Amino acid sequence: MRSLLALLLAAAIVFAACGDDDTEPAATTAAAAATTAATTTVAPTTIAPTTTAPPETTAAPTTVTTTPSTTTTTEAPPPADLPPMLLADGATVSLVEPDGTVSPLLLLDESSRLAVGLDETLIVVEQVDEAFDRSIVLYGADATVEYELGSNARLHDVVSIDGLTQVLATRDDGEGLADEGDIVLAGPTGSEEFFAVGFAPEYYVVQASIAPAAGLGATAAFADLTELVQVFSLDSPDEALPISPTDGLEYNAPPLIIHAELADDGSSLAYVEGPDSGGPDGAFVPGPWEVVVVDLSDGTERFRSTAIPADSDRQVVWLDFDGRWLVASVSGVGDDVELASGTAVLFDITTGTVRELPAVGTATLLPTG
Repeated sequence: MRSLLALLLAAAIVFAACGDDDTEPAATTAAAAATTAATTTVAPTTIAPTTTAPPETTAAPTTVTTTPSTTTTTEAPPPADLPPMLLADGATVSLVEPDGTVSPLLLLDESSRLAVGLDETLIVVEQVDEAFDRSIVLYGADATVEYELGSNARLHDVVSIDGLTQVLATRDDGEGLADEGDIVLAGPTGSEEFFAVGFAPEYYVVQASIAPAAGLGATAAFADLTELVQVFSLDSPDEALPISPTDGLEYNAPPLIIHAELADDGSSLAYVEGPDSGGPDGAFVPGPWEVVVVDLSDGTERFRSTAIPADSDRQVVWLDFDGRWLVASVSGVGDDVELASGTAVLFDITTGTVRELPAVGTATLLPTG
């Protein structure tokens, strides 16, 4: 039933200091890119979110309390209200500025699946070459560093802890991550710190995130023929918090919940509810795909809106969330969902505003604090 998405994505990290002087894959910097690629301006369009009653959700020992969403459609604010974002599309990583301008930052020798940054001068990219081997590379102002995580490593998140750039990534176990592999915080010198199990028999993490200030981590995974979203203390990764959107899910049945992301301050969790990934013959099942935000203090649902309508043949392939802004990257069925090929839908959970960005690429939010 879920074989179409069961090989989607999963996790990776790496400690990095932008001052490292190892030089690896070359990329054209923003200055050079500006001479070879034209700058465009995003003119976001407002689309109406669909408000629905939240699903029944239970969690032991704590009951997840949901309340009907009050999401409304508002007039789109001027483009200057956009959060800064990165877009990974093929060999180009671009910056979406608050005024809507889209400018290339990096022109790579390989395709980019995902780019996550601490700012526009410190960006980590998961790259895929023609042989489908992967690498995770830090592009800093003074250095380019490739992390030694094997050819199947997956990038998930990038954070700064104690002044060091740390990357959340799945470490290659040498067997192609088929049956086992851990999500680690890893540094460019080879240092690693265990974060969570990434792969095991009938278990496959699709997305992971970390909120260091709150001491929390989160994973969203396929687990046999259902899904498992867990939020846990970084001090006790084997002990999940009692609030999870997958508690009480019916086995081998919709909704599909394999993308989840912590807010930067760890106060809330965003996730996506999608249709089942395949019918009896493995065919794609169309939407709707809905984004949901819950408060981690008591499980109260804070926001719900439609990212992809029921009659669409698109699917969500990545999710990012900073506590206010939520961006869902979407891709069409038949597109290579391992690489960027679709657009992004941006939600402001404080106003209910929903905008689909016409710029192509897998989107992530840059920190604004």
